This record gives sequence, C-alpha cells and structure tokens, in this order.
Amino acid sequence: MFKRVIFFLIVTIVHIHQLNSASELTHAYIAKRWLNYNKKSAKYSEAYRSAFIRGTLFPDIRYFADISRENTHDKNVTLQEIFSCDDAFEAGKKLHAFVDEFIDEPENKKKLTDIKKIAVKILQKKAPDVQKHVVMLLKFAEDDIIFTQNDRCHEIPKYFGKLDATMRTFNVPDKKLHAWYKLLKTIYFSGKISSESFSQPDIVNFFKNIPAHELSQFGPSIKALAKNKQIKKYTRDRLREFDKRFKIFFKNQKKSNATTATLSAAL
Repeated sequence: MFKRVIFFLIVTIVHIHQLNSASELTHAYIAKRWLNYNKKSAKYSEAYRSAFIRGTLFPDIRYFADISRENTHDKNVTLQEIFSCDDAFEAGKKLHAFVDEFIDEPENKKKLTDIKKIAVKILQKKAPDVQKHVVMLLKFAEDDIIFTQNDRCHEIPKYFGKLDATMRTFNVPDKKLHAWYKLLKTIYFSGKISSESFSQPDIVNFFKNIPAHELSQFGPSIKALAKNKQIKKYTRDRLREFDKRFKIFFKNQKKSNATTATLSAAL
C-alpha cells in the first residue's frame, strides 16, 4: 500500500512541475515572507505559523487525492482576504491560490513564456533530450536561485506532524495526508532536490518514471538555467514583486489601524 501511495506522489510531483504554477519550495518561501510581515499581527503565534505553512502546501495534494482544483484553489484571492482569515490553515491555502493566480496574470504569463523560450535555447545546446521537461527544470532552477539566497527552507518539515481539522473536510484518507507531508519532508525540503542531487540513488529512484539518460542531464541543465542572467533576474524580480505587494499591504494595514484607533479615541 505504501509503495502504491509513493508512486502516486511521484506522479503528482512530476505533474505539478509540468504546470505554470509555483514549486512547493517557492510556495514555502513566499509564505515565510508573508509571515515575516505578519509577525506584529495580534493573532500571530508559532501555532499560527505552523498551520499556515501546512495550509499553503496543502492544495497541490489534489492531483493524487482526486480533488478538483476548485475545491483546493480559491479564486480571486486578495491579500486582505488572507489577512482577515482567522483560520491559519485556510489563510495559508488562500496564499497558495494567490501565488498561482499571480503567476497566471496575463502580463506574468507573457514573461514566463519569454523565459521558457530562453530556457529552451539553453537546453537545445546543453541537453536537447530534456527540452520536453523545460517547465519542470525551470522550477528546479528557481529553487536553486532561492537556495543561493541562503534559504533552503530546512525548518519547514518541523511543521508537518499535525493533521489540521480543515484537511479532513476534503475526505482525503489520513494515510494519504501523512504520505504527502512525509514526501515533502524527506525529499523536497530535505535539500535533496537541487542541481547537485540528481545522481543520488534515492533521487534517481524518486524520478524513476523519467528515463535514466534524461535524468542524468537534469543536474547540469538546472545549473545552466539557474546561472543564466535573464532567468535569474526573472526569478528574483518575481520574488521581489511578492515582497513589494506584501510590504505595501502591511504598511496600509498599519495606517488603517492607526486611523481606526484615532477615531475610537476621539469618540
């Protein structure tokens, strides 16, 4: 049974990386940035942070748990909606949807299309056999670029022990819930998936549905993409845009709270 679950999880991760959405590490990194700005919120606590991280990494479980995207990815999410949500897990889930919707904005989709073209040209010269994996390789390159910012999100796995009540509303068996977070903990957030890792036996086994001669080219390909100045700039600009939006939101939130306090005092 466990081997069958792991197989489904492998297919899930590969499927996720073929879509125009953020990688799990990118989702975690952006969630940490949001929480960093949110620390002064009255409801912020370590328990809140823990549930929020689990929430932001939950939605992509849908691929192997047979849940429709509409059920795990809210639409038209705003930062105010995330901030106002009292349920930390649900707030994290909303941030996941916000990030994916940002990537899917017309202007950002165009930027991603342009970056894909650059990546394909690099792969044509470096490793033509893996051009079909360009979206996946770009996401791993993005992870490598985040790694260069000295943030491999190694602390994330400590939040995976608990199953939140909200998780069970999706009728996903506990075994699959535990398996999802175990996979993220032991493979994704262990730092094993990087440009230096694709020759390791456990990683080779993890991606066993990809031909060995293609997988052997993943490491050098990811490194080549991550070193490209345009891809590096695109990734860092995208991360900075999230940071910029968060900073502006919390600045306005602070002003709004100050105005409310002033009006209350006047009354």
